[in-house]
Amino acid sequence: MTTVAVASLKGAPGVTTWCCLLAATWPRRAVVVEVDPWGGDLAARFGLAARSGWPSWAASFRRAGGEADPGQHLQHLPGGLEVLVGSRGADVPGPTSPEGRALLDWSAGTEPGGDLVLDVGRLPEAADVAGGWFERADVPVVVVRADAASALQLSDRAATLRARTAGRVRVAVLRSGPHRPEEVADLGGLPLLAVVPWDPVAAELAGGGPGGSRRLARSALVRGAARAAGELAAHRGAPAPAPTTEAPGAGTSPGRPDPAGRRPVRSGAAGPDGTVR
Repeated sequence: MTTVAVASLKGAPGVTTWCCLLAATWPRRAVVVEVDPWGGDLAARFGLAARSGWPSWAASFRRAGGEADPGQHLQHLPGGLEVLVGSRGADVPGPTSPEGRALLDWSAGTEPGGDLVLDVGRLPEAADVAGGWFERADVPVVVVRADAASALQLSDRAATLRARTAGRVRVAVLRSGPHRPEEVADLGGLPLLAVVPWDPVAAELAGGGPGGSRRLARSALVRGAARAAGELAAHRGAPAPAPTTEAPGAGTSPGRPDPAGRRPVRSGAAGPDGTVR
């Protein structure tokens, strides 16, 4: 089992969309789990049942005395991606709660199980439930833009991020600013996991906008997610590597289906300005 947590530090650099594309291009089964207590974005964007996910899973778990199956509370995005949705303003159990431990045990099981891609949302400086999931993940990832404000924010919080994650934190930089992604990661002294391409057209398609899935599957955005997914899926608890100025090159084909038969299409959302959210 691999657990990846993705968070932002400020703004909307594309956490939800990138989580979905990572899971959709994962080389084996992966489930997106919203752990942001102010999330619920996937249900709103894709017309899913807001109460079927964390709310129904937690209630069922308590009624059944801890015997409920979280897999029964997953929903599917149009491309087939499995998600455990949150509900805006509702309590999300932490990773050390009975529900959280049960979800992790289910993920680690051989059947059905699956790796977890956790959508943390914006990571607050103070400890909270979403931050607990971020700290617990095998690979915690922060997504930042390649602009001066984001670089400074990353630099200011880098020491705290390292301390909170025992040095496991890594950076994905959205190429949407004037600076080189490698420079942004180096400013914080954190390992660069991936460069996220700036591709508003593909982001719109990933959000279910009009257009062909073939265009999305061939996009730089999906290819970049597939490279990162291949590296992350291979993680087995090893410490994060030293910072590097080279983008990762290993990965899988964005069009390759995983064992559940999902395709990397229509798995996220973009704002009206093309910003991936």
